[in-house]
Amino acid sequence: MYVRCFTAHLDGLHGRLIEVEVDISNGLPHFDIVGLPGSALKEAKERVRSAIKNSGFEFPHRRITVNLAPAHVRKDGSYYDLVIALGILIADKQISLDDEAQARIQNSLFISELALDGSTRSSHGILPLVLAAKENNMNHVFLPVYHHKEASIVKGVNVIPVNGLKQVVQLLNKEMSAAQAHTYTMTQQEDHIQLNPSLTSMEDIRGQEHVKRAFEVAACGQHHMLMVGPPGSGKTLLAKSFQQLLPALKETEALEVTRIYSVAGYLKDRQGLIRDRPFRAPHHTITLAGMVGGGVPINPGEISLAHQGVLFLDEFLEFKREVVEALREPLEEGEITLTRGNQHYAFPAQFLMILALNPCPCGYYGHEDMHHTCTCTAAQVERYQQKLSGPLFDRIDLHLEVPLVPIADIQDNEINNSGRIDASQNETKDMIKRIEQGLAFKRERTKNNKPNQALSVAEIKRECRLNTGAKELLNLAYQQLSFSARGYHKLLKISRTIADINGTESIDEKAISEAIHYRSLDRLQGKREVRLHK
Repeated sequence: MYVRCFTAHLDGLHGRLIEVEVDISNGLPHFDIVGLPGSALKEAKERVRSAIKNSGFEFPHRRITVNLAPAHVRKDGSYYDLVIALGILIADKQISLDDEAQARIQNSLFISELALDGSTRSSHGILPLVLAAKENNMNHVFLPVYHHKEASIVKGVNVIPVNGLKQVVQLLNKEMSAAQAHTYTMTQQEDHIQLNPSLTSMEDIRGQEHVKRAFEVAACGQHHMLMVGPPGSGKTLLAKSFQQLLPALKETEALEVTRIYSVAGYLKDRQGLIRDRPFRAPHHTITLAGMVGGGVPINPGEISLAHQGVLFLDEFLEFKREVVEALREPLEEGEITLTRGNQHYAFPAQFLMILALNPCPCGYYGHEDMHHTCTCTAAQVERYQQKLSGPLFDRIDLHLEVPLVPIADIQDNEINNSGRIDASQNETKDMIKRIEQGLAFKRERTKNNKPNQALSVAEIKRECRLNTGAKELLNLAYQQLSFSARGYHKLLKISRTIADINGTESIDEKAISEAIHYRSLDRLQGKREVRLHK
Protein backbone atom coordinates (compact mmCIF):
# COMPACT_ATOMS: atom_id res chain seq x y z
CA MET A 1 0.00 0.00 0.00
CA TYR A 2 1.14 3.53 -0.81
CA VAL A 3 0.86 6.47 1.63
CA ARG A 4 1.92 10.12 1.41
CA CYS A 5 2.60 12.36 4.43
CA PHE A 6 4.43 15.65 4.96
CA THR A 7 7.21 17.02 7.12
CA ALA A 8 9.69 19.88 6.75
CA HIS A 9 13.43 20.24 6.21
CA LEU A 10 15.69 22.92 7.70
CA ASP A 11 17.49 24.86 4.98
CA GLY A 12 19.69 27.44 6.71
CA LEU A 13 17.25 29.69 8.57
CA HIS A 14 14.26 28.62 6.49
CA GLY A 15 12.02 25.57 6.35
CA ARG A 16 11.22 23.61 3.22
CA LEU A 17 8.25 21.28 2.81
CA ILE A 18 9.22 17.62 2.32
CA GLU A 19 6.89 15.00 0.87
CA VAL A 20 7.37 11.59 2.50
CA GLU A 21 6.14 8.63 0.43
CA VAL A 22 5.90 5.17 2.00
CA ASP A 23 5.27 2.02 -0.01
CA ILE A 24 4.97 -1.48 1.51
CA SER A 25 4.93 -4.44 -0.85
CA ASN A 26 5.41 -8.19 -0.72
CA GLY A 27 8.95 -9.52 -0.83
CA LEU A 28 11.91 -10.25 1.38
CA PRO A 29 12.00 -8.01 4.50
CA HIS A 30 13.85 -4.84 3.62
CA PHE A 31 13.72 -1.25 4.83
CA ASP A 32 15.20 1.43 2.59
CA ILE A 33 15.16 5.26 2.71
CA VAL A 34 15.89 7.10 -0.54
CA GLY A 35 15.85 10.74 -1.55
CA LEU A 36 19.38 11.85 -0.59
CA PRO A 37 19.22 11.23 3.18
CA GLY A 38 22.03 12.36 5.48
CA SER A 39 23.76 10.12 8.02
CA ALA A 40 21.34 10.99 10.86
CA LEU A 41 18.41 10.17 8.60
CA LYS A 42 19.89 6.84 7.52
CA GLU A 43 20.05 5.83 11.18
CA ALA A 44 16.35 6.64 11.52
CA LYS A 45 15.54 3.11 10.34
CA GLU A 46 16.59 1.56 13.64
CA ARG A 47 14.93 4.27 15.72
CA VAL A 48 11.67 3.88 13.82
CA ARG A 49 11.75 0.09 14.04
CA SER A 50 12.15 0.11 17.83
CA ALA A 51 9.70 2.99 18.34
CA ILE A 52 6.95 1.14 16.47
CA LYS A 53 7.47 -2.07 18.47
CA ASN A 54 7.69 -0.34 21.85
CA SER A 55 4.56 1.72 21.14
CA GLY A 56 2.44 -1.43 20.96
CA PHE A 57 2.43 -1.89 17.18
CA GLU A 58 3.99 -4.49 14.90
CA PHE A 59 6.82 -3.64 12.56
CA PRO A 60 5.93 -5.15 9.13
CA HIS A 61 8.26 -7.89 7.84
CA ARG A 62 7.85 -6.89 4.21
CA ARG A 63 9.60 -4.67 1.68
CA ILE A 64 9.42 -1.04 2.88
CA THR A 65 10.52 1.88 0.72
CA VAL A 66 10.49 5.45 1.98
CA ASN A 67 11.09 8.26 -0.52
CA LEU A 68 11.81 11.85 0.48
CA ALA A 69 10.90 14.40 -2.19
CA PRO A 70 12.33 16.52 -3.72
CA ALA A 71 15.05 13.93 -4.20
CA HIS A 72 17.78 16.39 -5.25
CA VAL A 73 17.82 18.17 -1.86
CA ARG A 74 20.00 16.62 0.84
CA LYS A 75 18.05 15.96 4.04
CA ASP A 76 19.79 16.13 7.41
CA GLY A 77 18.56 15.88 10.95
CA SER A 78 16.20 13.66 12.88
CA TYR A 79 12.89 15.48 12.26
CA TYR A 80 11.65 12.67 9.99
CA ASP A 81 11.28 9.84 12.53
CA LEU A 82 7.65 10.54 13.43
CA VAL A 83 6.37 10.95 9.88
CA ILE A 84 8.19 7.81 8.67
CA ALA A 85 6.82 5.71 11.54
CA LEU A 86 3.31 7.04 10.99
CA GLY A 87 3.51 6.41 7.25
CA ILE A 88 4.60 2.80 7.83
CA LEU A 89 1.71 2.11 10.24
CA ILE A 90 -0.85 3.60 7.82
CA ALA A 91 0.60 1.77 4.81
CA ASP A 92 0.53 -1.50 6.78
CA LYS A 93 -3.13 -0.85 7.68
CA GLN A 94 -2.42 -1.00 11.41
CA ILE A 95 -4.21 2.36 11.67
CA SER A 96 -7.70 2.51 10.25
CA LEU A 97 -8.52 6.11 9.37
CA ASP A 98 -11.81 7.56 8.18
CA ASP A 99 -11.99 10.03 5.31
CA GLU A 100 -11.77 13.01 7.66
CA ALA A 101 -8.59 11.72 9.28
CA GLN A 102 -7.02 10.95 5.90
CA ALA A 103 -7.78 14.46 4.69
CA ARG A 104 -6.35 15.84 7.91
CA ILE A 105 -3.08 13.96 7.36
CA GLN A 106 -2.70 15.55 3.93
CA ASN A 107 -3.04 18.93 5.60
CA SER A 108 -0.61 18.29 8.48
CA LEU A 109 3.10 18.36 9.17
CA PHE A 110 4.66 15.74 11.46
CA ILE A 111 7.95 16.85 13.01
CA SER A 112 9.83 14.94 15.69
CA GLU A 113 12.69 12.65 16.53
CA LEU A 114 11.60 9.43 18.23
CA ALA A 115 13.25 7.66 21.14
CA LEU A 116 13.44 3.87 21.09
CA ASP A 117 10.36 3.68 23.34
CA GLY A 118 8.34 5.77 20.86
CA SER A 119 8.41 9.04 22.81
CA THR A 120 9.17 12.36 21.11
CA ARG A 121 12.41 14.26 21.63
CA SER A 122 13.32 17.91 21.21
CA SER A 123 15.23 19.13 18.15
CA HIS A 124 16.79 22.31 16.83
CA GLY A 125 15.12 24.66 14.37
CA ILE A 126 11.45 23.91 15.04
CA LEU A 127 10.29 27.52 14.55
CA PRO A 128 11.37 27.80 10.87
CA LEU A 129 9.64 24.47 10.15
CA VAL A 130 6.36 25.73 11.61
CA LEU A 131 6.72 28.92 9.57
CA ALA A 132 7.15 26.72 6.49
CA ALA A 133 3.86 25.00 7.35
CA LYS A 134 2.10 28.37 7.41
CA GLU A 135 3.70 29.48 4.15
CA ASN A 136 2.48 26.28 2.47
CA ASN A 137 -1.05 26.57 3.91
CA MET A 138 -0.74 23.52 6.15
CA ASN A 139 -3.27 23.83 8.98
CA HIS A 140 -1.88 21.38 11.57
CA VAL A 141 1.59 20.69 12.95
CA PHE A 142 2.31 17.71 15.22
CA LEU A 143 5.51 18.23 17.19
CA PRO A 144 7.17 17.40 20.56
CA VAL A 145 5.65 18.80 23.74
CA TYR A 146 8.91 20.63 24.46
CA HIS A 147 8.40 22.98 21.52
CA HIS A 148 4.78 23.96 22.03
CA LYS A 149 5.56 27.47 23.28
CA GLU A 150 8.12 28.05 20.54
CA ALA A 151 5.76 26.86 17.79
CA SER A 152 2.82 28.84 19.18
CA ILE A 153 4.62 32.04 18.19
CA VAL A 154 3.36 31.38 14.65
CA LYS A 155 -0.25 32.48 14.29
CA GLY A 156 -2.64 30.80 11.89
CA VAL A 157 -1.35 27.24 12.44
CA ASN A 158 -2.93 24.68 14.78
CA VAL A 159 0.02 23.41 16.83
CA ILE A 160 -0.65 19.97 18.33
CA PRO A 161 1.97 18.95 20.91
CA VAL A 162 2.45 15.21 21.41
CA ASN A 163 4.57 13.09 23.74
CA GLY A 164 4.91 9.99 21.57
CA LEU A 165 3.94 8.00 18.50
CA LYS A 166 1.06 6.30 20.31
CA GLN A 167 -0.49 9.65 21.19
CA VAL A 168 -0.38 10.76 17.54
CA VAL A 169 -2.30 7.61 16.55
CA GLN A 170 -4.86 8.28 19.30
CA LEU A 171 -5.35 11.84 18.08
CA LEU A 172 -5.84 10.72 14.48
CA ASN A 173 -8.30 8.03 15.63
CA LYS A 174 -10.09 10.61 17.84
CA GLU A 175 -9.37 8.52 20.93
CA MET A 176 -7.89 11.70 22.44
CA SER A 177 -8.77 15.30 21.72
CA ALA A 178 -6.20 17.96 20.86
CA ALA A 179 -7.36 19.86 23.96
CA GLN A 180 -6.32 16.93 26.16
CA ALA A 181 -2.90 16.82 24.52
CA HIS A 182 -2.61 20.58 24.97
CA THR A 183 -3.43 20.31 28.69
CA TYR A 184 -0.68 17.74 29.06
CA THR A 185 1.94 20.22 27.88
CA MET A 186 0.88 23.45 29.59
CA THR A 187 3.18 23.19 32.61
CA GLN A 188 6.10 25.39 33.60
CA GLN A 189 6.05 27.42 30.40
CA GLU A 190 7.64 30.83 30.19
CA ASP A 191 6.41 33.79 28.15
CA HIS A 192 9.73 35.60 28.09
CA ILE A 193 13.35 34.65 27.59
CA GLN A 194 15.94 36.77 29.37
CA LEU A 195 19.15 36.23 27.43
CA ASN A 196 21.47 38.17 29.72
CA PRO A 197 20.06 38.40 33.26
CA SER A 198 23.37 39.32 34.92
CA LEU A 199 24.34 42.44 32.91
CA THR A 200 25.58 45.42 34.89
CA SER A 201 24.09 48.91 34.81
CA MET A 202 25.56 52.35 34.28
CA GLU A 203 25.13 53.09 37.98
CA ASP A 204 27.84 50.50 38.69
CA ILE A 205 30.40 52.51 36.70
CA ARG A 206 32.16 55.55 38.14
CA GLY A 207 33.77 58.14 35.91
CA GLN A 208 34.24 57.67 32.12
CA GLU A 209 31.55 60.26 31.40
CA HIS A 210 32.81 60.80 27.86
CA VAL A 211 32.39 57.07 27.14
CA LYS A 212 28.83 57.10 28.49
CA ARG A 213 28.02 60.04 26.22
CA ALA A 214 29.44 58.10 23.28
CA PHE A 215 27.24 55.15 24.31
CA GLU A 216 24.18 57.37 23.91
CA VAL A 217 25.29 58.28 20.39
CA ALA A 218 26.01 54.62 19.55
CA ALA A 219 22.67 53.36 20.90
CA CYS A 220 20.70 56.07 19.08
CA GLY A 221 22.41 55.62 15.71
CA GLN A 222 23.56 51.95 15.92
CA HIS A 223 27.22 53.00 15.53
CA HIS A 224 30.11 50.56 16.02
CA MET A 225 32.64 51.40 18.75
CA LEU A 226 36.30 50.84 19.57
CA MET A 227 37.53 51.31 23.16
CA VAL A 228 41.27 51.58 23.82
CA GLY A 229 42.70 51.71 27.32
CA PRO A 230 44.90 50.04 29.94
CA PRO A 231 43.77 47.00 31.98
CA GLY A 232 41.21 47.78 34.67
CA SER A 233 39.94 51.01 33.11
CA GLY A 234 36.40 49.62 32.81
CA LYS A 235 36.15 48.66 29.12
CA THR A 236 34.52 45.28 29.73
CA LEU A 237 32.17 46.60 32.41
CA LEU A 238 31.08 49.44 30.15
CA ALA A 239 30.40 47.09 27.24
CA LYS A 240 28.32 44.74 29.40
CA SER A 241 26.16 47.64 30.55
CA PHE A 242 25.50 48.87 27.01
CA GLN A 243 22.72 46.47 26.02
CA GLN A 244 20.18 48.00 28.39
CA LEU A 245 20.41 51.31 26.50
CA LEU A 246 19.10 49.82 23.25
CA PRO A 247 15.39 50.14 22.36
CA ALA A 248 13.17 47.07 22.71
CA LEU A 249 12.87 44.61 19.84
CA LYS A 250 9.93 45.10 17.51
CA GLU A 251 7.67 42.12 16.81
CA THR A 252 9.28 41.31 13.45
CA GLU A 253 12.78 41.69 14.90
CA ALA A 254 11.91 39.44 17.86
CA LEU A 255 10.63 36.73 15.52
CA GLU A 256 13.78 36.93 13.40
CA VAL A 257 16.06 36.67 16.46
CA THR A 258 14.02 33.77 17.85
CA ARG A 259 14.29 31.94 14.51
CA ILE A 260 18.09 32.23 14.62
CA TYR A 261 18.29 30.95 18.19
CA SER A 262 15.92 28.11 17.34
CA VAL A 263 18.15 26.93 14.50
CA ALA A 264 21.26 27.26 16.69
CA GLY A 265 19.60 25.18 19.43
CA TYR A 266 19.75 27.96 22.02
CA LEU A 267 16.03 27.97 22.82
CA LYS A 268 15.39 26.07 26.02
CA ASP A 269 12.43 23.73 26.51
CA ARG A 270 9.08 25.48 26.94
CA GLN A 271 10.33 28.93 26.03
CA GLY A 272 8.92 31.25 23.40
CA LEU A 273 9.58 34.58 21.72
CA ILE A 274 12.85 36.35 22.56
CA ARG A 275 12.21 39.94 23.59
CA ASP A 276 15.67 41.02 24.78
CA ARG A 277 18.30 42.20 22.35
CA PRO A 278 21.14 39.65 22.16
CA PHE A 279 24.54 40.33 23.71
CA ARG A 280 27.27 38.01 22.43
CA ALA A 281 30.83 38.05 23.79
CA PRO A 282 32.79 35.18 22.18
CA HIS A 283 36.24 34.24 23.49
CA HIS A 284 39.25 35.25 21.41
CA THR A 285 40.01 31.58 20.63
CA ILE A 286 36.84 31.29 18.50
CA THR A 287 37.22 29.70 15.06
CA LEU A 288 36.20 31.22 11.74
CA ALA A 289 33.17 28.90 11.49
CA GLY A 290 32.17 29.80 15.03
CA MET A 291 32.22 33.50 14.19
CA VAL A 292 30.55 33.62 10.75
CA GLY A 293 28.74 30.26 10.71
CA GLY A 294 29.32 26.83 9.24
CA GLY A 295 29.52 23.20 10.24
CA VAL A 296 27.44 20.18 9.18
CA PRO A 297 24.55 20.81 9.20
CA ILE A 298 25.28 24.47 8.70
CA ASN A 299 24.61 26.67 11.74
CA PRO A 300 24.61 30.46 12.31
CA GLY A 301 27.76 31.95 13.86
CA GLU A 302 28.24 34.58 16.54
CA ILE A 303 27.65 37.47 14.16
CA SER A 304 24.18 36.07 13.40
CA LEU A 305 23.45 35.23 17.03
CA ALA A 306 24.19 38.92 17.72
CA HIS A 307 21.67 40.00 15.05
CA GLN A 308 19.65 43.04 16.22
CA GLY A 309 21.89 43.15 19.32
CA VAL A 310 25.49 43.61 20.40
CA LEU A 311 28.66 41.72 19.43
CA PHE A 312 31.34 42.45 22.02
CA LEU A 313 34.90 41.40 21.18
CA ASP A 314 37.10 41.82 24.24
CA GLU A 315 40.89 41.67 23.84
CA PHE A 316 40.22 42.20 20.16
CA LEU A 317 43.82 42.05 18.96
CA GLU A 318 44.11 38.51 20.38
CA PHE A 319 41.56 37.15 17.88
CA LYS A 320 42.87 35.20 14.89
CA ARG A 321 43.48 37.41 11.87
CA GLU A 322 41.22 35.36 9.59
CA VAL A 323 38.39 35.74 12.10
CA VAL A 324 38.94 39.51 12.37
CA GLU A 325 39.10 40.12 8.62
CA ALA A 326 35.93 38.06 8.04
CA LEU A 327 33.98 40.80 9.83
CA ARG A 328 34.52 43.35 7.06
CA GLU A 329 31.65 42.37 4.72
CA PRO A 330 29.01 41.69 7.40
CA LEU A 331 29.68 45.12 8.91
CA GLU A 332 28.84 46.73 5.57
CA GLU A 333 26.17 44.38 4.19
CA GLY A 334 24.32 43.33 7.36
CA GLU A 335 24.36 39.65 6.39
CA ILE A 336 26.74 36.78 5.68
CA THR A 337 26.36 34.38 2.74
CA LEU A 338 27.93 30.94 3.07
CA THR A 339 28.34 28.53 0.15
CA ARG A 340 28.48 24.75 0.59
CA GLY A 341 28.69 22.90 -2.73
CA ASN A 342 25.78 24.20 -4.82
CA GLN A 343 23.88 25.50 -1.80
CA HIS A 344 23.90 29.11 -0.64
CA TYR A 345 22.85 30.10 2.88
CA ALA A 346 22.22 33.71 3.87
CA PHE A 347 22.28 34.53 7.58
CA PRO A 348 21.35 38.02 8.85
CA ALA A 349 24.09 39.88 10.74
CA GLN A 350 22.88 43.37 11.59
CA PHE A 351 24.68 43.86 14.86
CA LEU A 352 26.31 46.69 16.78
CA MET A 353 29.98 45.83 17.32
CA ILE A 354 31.94 46.93 20.38
CA LEU A 355 35.69 46.31 20.39
CA ALA A 356 37.91 46.58 23.47
CA LEU A 357 41.68 46.37 23.33
CA ASN A 358 44.86 47.35 25.13
CA PRO A 359 47.35 49.70 23.43
CA CYS A 360 50.21 47.19 23.78
CA PRO A 361 50.93 43.65 25.11
CA CYS A 362 51.49 44.86 28.68
CA GLY A 363 48.60 47.30 28.39
CA TYR A 364 50.16 50.57 29.61
CA TYR A 365 51.66 52.16 26.50
CA GLY A 366 50.64 55.83 26.56
CA HIS A 367 49.14 55.48 30.04
CA GLU A 368 52.26 55.35 32.22
CA ASP A 369 52.23 56.77 35.71
CA MET A 370 54.24 56.27 38.88
CA HIS A 371 52.60 52.88 39.46
CA HIS A 372 52.40 51.57 35.89
CA THR A 373 55.21 51.59 33.33
CA CYS A 374 55.09 50.13 29.84
CA THR A 375 57.57 47.25 29.56
CA CYS A 376 57.14 46.68 25.81
CA THR A 377 59.72 47.54 23.18
CA ALA A 378 58.84 49.79 20.26
CA ALA A 379 58.87 46.76 17.92
CA GLN A 380 56.47 44.85 20.18
CA VAL A 381 54.07 47.78 20.34
CA GLU A 382 54.09 48.27 16.58
CA ARG A 383 53.68 44.54 15.86
CA TYR A 384 50.80 44.33 18.35
CA GLN A 385 48.90 47.35 17.01
CA GLN A 386 49.35 46.33 13.37
CA LYS A 387 46.93 43.46 14.01
CA LEU A 388 44.15 46.04 13.66
CA SER A 389 44.03 46.40 9.88
CA GLY A 390 43.23 49.72 8.23
CA PRO A 391 40.15 48.49 6.28
CA LEU A 392 38.51 47.11 9.43
CA PHE A 393 39.52 50.14 11.50
CA ASP A 394 37.91 52.41 8.91
CA ARG A 395 34.58 50.62 9.36
CA ILE A 396 34.39 51.44 13.07
CA ASP A 397 32.40 54.59 13.77
CA LEU A 398 33.41 55.71 17.29
CA HIS A 399 36.98 55.61 18.66
CA LEU A 400 37.16 56.04 22.43
CA GLU A 401 40.06 56.46 24.83
CA VAL A 402 39.28 54.80 28.18
CA PRO A 403 41.91 55.96 30.72
CA LEU A 404 42.34 54.70 34.27
CA VAL A 405 39.70 56.03 36.65
CA PRO A 406 40.87 58.34 39.49
CA ILE A 407 40.31 57.10 43.02
CA ALA A 408 37.87 59.95 43.70
CA ASP A 409 35.57 58.60 40.98
CA ILE A 410 35.88 54.97 42.10
CA GLN A 411 34.69 55.66 45.64
CA ASP A 412 30.99 54.94 45.71
CA ASN A 413 29.22 57.48 47.95
CA GLU A 414 25.47 57.52 47.56
CA ILE A 415 25.29 60.77 49.55
CA ASN A 416 27.51 63.62 48.37
CA ASN A 417 29.03 66.31 50.58
CA SER A 418 25.92 68.47 50.41
CA GLY A 419 23.77 65.65 51.79
CA ARG A 420 21.85 65.06 48.55
CA ILE A 421 21.46 61.71 46.82
CA ASP A 422 23.99 61.14 44.06
CA ALA A 423 22.46 61.84 40.64
CA SER A 424 24.20 58.80 39.18
CA GLN A 425 21.52 56.61 40.77
CA ASN A 426 19.21 57.57 37.87
CA GLU A 427 21.94 57.65 35.25
CA THR A 428 20.61 54.73 33.19
CA LYS A 429 17.08 56.17 33.07
CA ASP A 430 18.40 59.57 32.03
CA MET A 431 20.52 58.06 29.27
CA ILE A 432 17.60 55.97 27.98
CA LYS A 433 15.37 59.05 28.02
CA ARG A 434 17.82 61.04 25.88
CA ILE A 435 18.21 58.10 23.46
CA GLU A 436 14.43 57.73 23.12
CA GLN A 437 14.09 61.48 22.50
CA GLY A 438 16.74 61.26 19.77
CA LEU A 439 14.99 58.30 18.13
CA ALA A 440 11.62 60.05 18.33
CA PHE A 441 13.10 63.17 16.73
CA LYS A 442 14.59 61.09 13.94
CA ARG A 443 11.29 59.28 13.27
CA GLU A 444 9.50 62.61 13.06
CA ARG A 445 12.20 63.96 10.77
CA THR A 446 12.45 61.00 8.37
CA LYS A 447 9.22 59.00 8.95
CA ASN A 448 11.22 55.74 9.11
CA ASN A 449 13.17 53.64 11.61
CA LYS A 450 16.35 53.13 9.60
CA PRO A 451 19.38 53.76 11.87
CA ASN A 452 21.78 56.53 10.89
CA GLN A 453 24.65 54.04 10.75
CA ALA A 454 22.96 52.35 7.76
CA LEU A 455 22.34 55.49 5.68
CA SER A 456 23.30 55.23 2.03
CA VAL A 457 25.30 57.91 0.21
CA ALA A 458 22.12 59.33 -1.32
CA GLU A 459 20.41 59.42 2.09
CA ILE A 460 23.45 61.14 3.63
CA LYS A 461 23.20 63.91 1.03
CA ARG A 462 19.50 64.30 1.73
CA GLU A 463 19.48 64.08 5.53
CA CYS A 464 22.87 65.47 6.63
CA ARG A 465 22.39 69.17 6.00
CA LEU A 466 25.13 71.34 7.55
CA ASN A 467 25.06 75.03 8.41
CA THR A 468 27.90 77.31 7.24
CA GLY A 469 30.03 76.97 10.36
CA ALA A 470 29.68 73.18 10.35
CA LYS A 471 30.77 72.99 6.70
CA GLU A 472 33.89 75.03 7.36
CA LEU A 473 34.80 72.94 10.40
CA LEU A 474 34.22 69.69 8.49
CA ASN A 475 36.38 70.83 5.56
CA LEU A 476 39.19 71.77 7.92
CA ALA A 477 38.99 68.44 9.73
CA TYR A 478 39.02 66.51 6.44
CA GLN A 479 42.21 68.23 5.33
CA GLN A 480 44.08 67.94 8.63
CA LEU A 481 42.94 64.51 9.88
CA SER A 482 43.30 62.60 6.59
CA PHE A 483 39.84 61.01 6.55
CA SER A 484 39.06 58.38 3.93
CA ALA A 485 35.84 58.71 1.92
CA ARG A 486 34.25 56.11 4.19
CA GLY A 487 35.52 57.95 7.26
CA TYR A 488 34.09 61.21 5.92
CA HIS A 489 30.64 59.64 5.47
CA LYS A 490 30.81 58.05 8.92
CA LEU A 491 31.61 61.44 10.38
CA LEU A 492 28.43 62.82 8.79
CA LYS A 493 26.37 59.88 10.11
CA ILE A 494 27.70 60.37 13.64
CA SER A 495 27.04 64.10 13.56
CA ARG A 496 23.50 63.42 12.27
CA THR A 497 22.87 61.18 15.30
CA ILE A 498 24.27 63.81 17.67
CA ALA A 499 22.01 66.40 16.08
CA ASP A 500 19.01 64.10 16.58
CA ILE A 501 19.84 63.71 20.27
CA ASN A 502 20.24 67.49 20.55
CA GLY A 503 16.95 68.00 18.71
CA THR A 504 18.30 70.12 15.83
CA GLU A 505 17.10 69.79 12.25
CA SER A 506 20.44 70.76 10.68
CA ILE A 507 23.92 69.74 11.77
CA ASP A 508 25.74 72.53 13.58
CA GLU A 509 29.34 73.12 14.68
CA LYS A 510 28.68 71.51 18.05
CA ALA A 511 27.60 68.21 16.48
CA ILE A 512 30.50 68.21 14.01
CA SER A 513 33.03 68.98 16.74
CA GLU A 514 31.79 66.11 18.92
CA ALA A 515 31.79 63.75 15.95
CA ILE A 516 35.39 64.69 15.09
CA HIS A 517 36.36 63.90 18.67
CA TYR A 518 35.01 60.37 18.16
CA ARG A 519 37.09 59.95 14.98
CA SER A 520 40.38 61.31 16.32
CA LEU A 521 42.33 58.08 15.75
CA ASP A 522 41.84 58.47 11.98
CA ARG A 523 44.70 60.97 11.99
CA LEU A 524 47.08 58.42 13.47
CA GLN A 525 46.03 55.75 10.97
CA GLY A 526 46.31 58.19 8.07
CA LYS A 527 49.93 58.99 8.95
CA ARG A 528 50.69 55.30 9.59
CA GLU A 529 51.60 56.17 13.17
CA VAL A 530 49.65 53.37 14.77
CA ARG A 531 49.77 54.69 18.32
CA LEU A 532 46.46 54.19 20.03
CA HIS A 533 46.85 56.96 22.60
CA LYS A 534 46.58 60.71 22.64
